[in-house]
Amino acid sequence: MTEVLRTLGGKAEDKDWIPITKLGCLVKDMKIKSLKEIYLDTDIISALVPKKLLMMACIDDCYTSARGCTATLGNFAKTTFDAISKIYNYLTPDLWKKTVFTKPPY
Repeated sequence: MTEVLRTLGGKAEDKDWIPITKLGCLVKDMKIKSLKEIYLDTDIISALVPKKLLMMACIDDCYTSARGCTATLGNFAKTTFDAISKIYNYLTPDLWKKTVFTKPPY
């Protein structure tokens, strides 16, 4: 783990800030220090299995976020697959089929 605050000119009281998540979120007393510091330490996709699933679905510009235990790889992969399938089930207006209306016979 790297000390980001020391390079950014942090004070002596800031030395107890430590990254507590895989994304490098700097948190103290459950409050985020700075979004800029979080952005500098984040990777686009932190876990390998969701990264591979998203690459197979041709999605390369997204961030993943997880709560709870992601150590059960099967559940994490299934959840990622379900999220991808829900995205592809949603049709935006540019994907709607054009409807040709005919005049009523009356």
